[in-house]
Amino acid sequence: MGDEINGEIENKREMALREYFHVFDAIDKFDARSLQIKSWSVTLSAASIGFAISQNAPALLFLASFSALIFWMIEILWKYYQDILIERGERIEHIIHSDLNGYTGPTINKAFKENLTWEKEKRALPDIFWYRNVMLPHLW
Repeated sequence: MGDEINGEIENKREMALREYFHVFDAIDKFDARSLQIKSWSVTLSAASIGFAISQNAPALLFLASFSALIFWMIEILWKYYQDILIERGERIEHIIHSDLNGYTGPTINKAFKENLTWEKEKRALPDIFWYRNVMLPHLW
């Protein structure tokens, strides 16, 4: 009986560790995508500013500002999704260190479903708006 319980606990530890490393691999991929968003923002904004200056069309400067704002909003949402994964990773760490009996299997989708509600986004997005790594290069 004891070996069976130990085997079950070890199986849960294995599953939790696999989910944990999968979650943090996904978090790293979010960082790479965030850099792509920033590069597109800088490229499009710089091209719009250059075009506005070369054509002597100040109204096009508004377009450059608007495109930077759109990319900033995309990055805020992207960071919110990444934060959901970070929270799941923290939860798995807690489970591994204290409560493997409470681990029921991978629940990444459940974590997203619980956090992708208007109420939770409404509370979280204004804070993410001011993360320094999210503001750069959009506001600086």
